[in-house]
Amino acid sequence: MHAYPTHPNSLYRPEFEHDACGVGFIANTNGRREHRIIEYALEALNSLSHRGALDADAKTGDGAGVLTQLPKAFFKREAERLGVRSVVEEDLAVGFMFAPAGNERVVQQCRQFIEEACAHYGIVFLAWRPVPTQPRCLGDKARNTMPEMLQCLLAANGKIFTGQGNSIAK
Repeated sequence: MHAYPTHPNSLYRPEFEHDACGVGFIANTNGRREHRIIEYALEALNSLSHRGALDADAKTGDGAGVLTQLPKAFFKREAERLGVRSVVEEDLAVGFMFAPAGNERVVQQCRQFIEEACAHYGIVFLAWRPVPTQPRCLGDKARNTMPEMLQCLLAANGKIFTGQGNSIAK
């Protein structure tokens, strides 16, 4: 019998506790951005196949990945490539959208919802960026269920972050 917390609003339930393989953490302690940190992270990620992180096709993974700092200079160039001018690099943000592949109506609804939410909350919507993919390197299972992936490029608005001007020159 488990002893549950006496707090009436607690969602904690000990029977839902599970072991997991864990999380790897690789960082540069001097704060500099270095490509070798990404190389180390990819080496660690490639070492996970020992725990059954691959489907029977030996190509479909379990979704493990690498989280990095936002490469703002890259996304500033991408925004400019997509026709957005005068972007302040420090104000950039990127959202990620997964939508059903091959269903343009649903994709359009998702785009509209995100753009309307940005307008409602005072976030400057800049552009949609299709995410480059290489489906040929995926296993059949992953390729058959692969969603459409889009990034929405966003910018802070002076109304949200006081002390900063608008993200886009008017």
